[in-house]
Amino acid sequence: MSLFAVYADVLALSQPTQNDLRALLHPLSGYAPRIAQICKQQLTDLQDAPNASSQDIELLRLEHNTWLLLQVLMAARKTATPPPNFVPNPYTPTSTLAQAILRSSQLLTELVIVREWLHETAPQPAIPEATTGYLNFTKHAVMQDRRLNRNPTTVDHLDPDAPNRPNDSPAQLASDDASYERSLLQALYGHIRAGRLEDAIELSRRAHQPWRAASIRGALLFRWNAISTDPADAAPPDDEQDNNLMDQDAKGPGLDVCSGNRNRRLWKSTCTRAALNPNLSTHERILHASLAPSPQTFPILHSVCKTWEDHLWATLSVICEQRESAELSRLAVHFGSFWEEQIYQDPSSNPPSPPPPPPPNVSAHTPNVLNPIDEDDWEKEVNGSLASLASISVAEGPPADHAFHFSQLHIILGRTSTLLDVFAGGLQDGSYGPETYEYTPLCRFFAHLCLFFKMIDIPVPPLATQAILEAYLRVLEDAGERRLIALYAGALGENAVERYALFLVSLGLTLVERGDDAEGDISMHDNERQSEGDEEGNTGDSLEERKRALARAKEHGLDVNRVAIVAAEQTVDKAFELLLPTSTKGPLPSLVGGVESALQRPASPAETFLMRSIEWTSFSEATYDTALEQACVILRFFLASGRIRLAQRVLEMLPAELTGIAEPEERATEYLHYRQFFVVWETLERVVACQALEVDMDTSVTGAIGASRETRTAWLADYKSLIDQAAEQVTRLLTAEWLVVDSDDGSQASNSYGGKRRQELIRIRRIFIPELVIRLHSQLFASRRWFPENLKRALQLANIVADSRYKLHEDFLGMDIDNEMLNSLQRTLEEGVGRGGEPSTLSSAVAASAIRIRRRTRLSDYLSAVRYAVLGALEGGGSDLFAWVTKVPVVQV
Repeated sequence: MSLFAVYADVLALSQPTQNDLRALLHPLSGYAPRIAQICKQQLTDLQDAPNASSQDIELLRLEHNTWLLLQVLMAARKTATPPPNFVPNPYTPTSTLAQAILRSSQLLTELVIVREWLHETAPQPAIPEATTGYLNFTKHAVMQDRRLNRNPTTVDHLDPDAPNRPNDSPAQLASDDASYERSLLQALYGHIRAGRLEDAIELSRRAHQPWRAASIRGALLFRWNAISTDPADAAPPDDEQDNNLMDQDAKGPGLDVCSGNRNRRLWKSTCTRAALNPNLSTHERILHASLAPSPQTFPILHSVCKTWEDHLWATLSVICEQRESAELSRLAVHFGSFWEEQIYQDPSSNPPSPPPPPPPNVSAHTPNVLNPIDEDDWEKEVNGSLASLASISVAEGPPADHAFHFSQLHIILGRTSTLLDVFAGGLQDGSYGPETYEYTPLCRFFAHLCLFFKMIDIPVPPLATQAILEAYLRVLEDAGERRLIALYAGALGENAVERYALFLVSLGLTLVERGDDAEGDISMHDNERQSEGDEEGNTGDSLEERKRALARAKEHGLDVNRVAIVAAEQTVDKAFELLLPTSTKGPLPSLVGGVESALQRPASPAETFLMRSIEWTSFSEATYDTALEQACVILRFFLASGRIRLAQRVLEMLPAELTGIAEPEERATEYLHYRQFFVVWETLERVVACQALEVDMDTSVTGAIGASRETRTAWLADYKSLIDQAAEQVTRLLTAEWLVVDSDDGSQASNSYGGKRRQELIRIRRIFIPELVIRLHSQLFASRRWFPENLKRALQLANIVADSRYKLHEDFLGMDIDNEMLNSLQRTLEEGVGRGGEPSTLSSAVAASAIRIRRRTRLSDYLSAVRYAVLGALEGGGSDLFAWVTKVPVVQV
């Protein structure tokens, strides 16, 4: 299964629960965690692949991290939390106060969540090789120097401060120990960067440096749930049970219920001084700066940041720690803090001074006392600090302006609308073009991001969302993922129907772009090609695939009937753009030559595209009205172009139920007239086919063995029946006002469509009325040998043509060119003059050509045929040209 399909499965599973925030934001089965898991699995597969691109791996890593950020942040923003409701007192544990401070500020809560996300997505910290003791190489060097009574080559003491103690001896460790110390400090920093404080403590113990483990443990806030007034501390989570025991060196009662650093303020001050001490090694200073981030230690911490994520982590660490320290200090002033200010109180000494009262108008029993800082000003300051990261330079990894880093920063800042607008603008101005390497992953990410925001009721800019989803739909089409189009098109809202219809149109355009000659592919039962295309999802010319593609619209909330109608309309419009605009203008086409003529050549791809447009509205009875209208348009186009074979195939594709539609009457009548015409046309072709089977009735002429009497009789009976049927059908069509449009009909002349329709119908009559008459006349005249009475019927046909009631003579007098053709001839004349031609010569040539064209009408052809029929009356002898009108001889068979 492709990555596109896996993403689509997540979307399909989430859409039914789009009104259930709990389900959408579930930490395991929610929308974002599912996609993050997909990215993680794909990332694992790529890392194991020998030829995997580093760019692909990096993009997947960034996308995976971004979805994790979305999950934790959106869950915090969309899930309401009750305000802190507890009464602080001088004995409230520091951890309880810190949690209350955290809950009192939504922004602070989000920043802490982002910091935890940075911990989770941090690189795996390195672990140095195990050592058998503390400074073993230095210890052996010191012992060796003393044993040999020589000047020391290393420090002469093994305490942790020995390398930094000013004295006359060399202030250095053995090279191996110094190297190990550097790797250990780097590993400890990596663990703190990843938020793995307990692992850093354990690593220090394994390195035989318990004093360093104790120093790192000082970062833990003091916790004592037994005396906490916060209900949240009543039942500590299981994953914190390791913190519920005090350090092994702690003294005093309650060892099993309290933990953390009672003197954290002093510890933090010490770490800050160590980080700022230039006598310490760089790695030592960095470690202490990471343990106690503050504005003073930020330059030290900033110096070790290599990636954009490192810079974000350092900035957030300082912001969160600074806000927490400021709030704890303020609460200590108002309520006192036994744990921060006093370690032991001697009973014989003076009792401590009572804490000052709360600020004016603030009750000590309300949660508002926890948040007197101007939140708006602090938020502006924080946003300014974070916004500066958009242009910060990085030493490793993707730059700050990378699309995913830009997205992560704007998600943190809550500027999701700006994020989508910027990306949509990049799609439109070409900043993110299909030729760029990141185009497909970014379109996929932002499309699902838009849909995620919509499902959890986060406002999204409609125009940007439409542009992003449109881009992703094009990505899916290019990738051959056609079965997924409906799922995403349904998210376009008001434009969903039009966009999915446009995709359906593209199924046929694929055929046109290939330039295939697909006349033989227009089958209503194309099962083999359907089954092949269904497996790969990359064929657009299978009827069954089109039907399934249309049905998928319903699965995703689209109006199938509306989609079918719009797809049909767009297909017809696109087909007419591809076809020559003058196909139904200019000289009337000649049908001489039948199916072998140039006009009856196989369908071009554009013509096939137009023919197949009728399929969209032929699948459901609810769209038969539109199918009828569309069929009339297509049939008029092909018949007016003389493409009778293609028009006949269109008629075969239409469902039989269309003949039962009675409204609107004008359209229904037109469609029935087309069916009547093709019945007549088929009968005339059957007459020709039967005539080709003529058997030799006179064996004396050829000397061959003649057919039996029964064979001759059967053939003559079939031949006569077909001719009689053709004569009856043609006569009925000629006298039934076939495709006649009233020239005074205001509804036809009131709009361009009506005027065009009227012109096309007149053109069709001028093409096929003379053709039907001449063909019937020729067949009647040709059959006079066997049925002499048909000569009389051929001559009587002229009476119908001449009858003014039927106005057939107007169709015979139809000019082969129209005014547009004459204008074209005039332009030809003017161009010839411009090239230096003689005006008089050119004018005469054009005028003579126009006169010849105007004189060549079908009436002259028909009158010539009638003349031959009259002369045929003299074949049996005599001089009376009209003898056959009143006397019909009988031919013996």
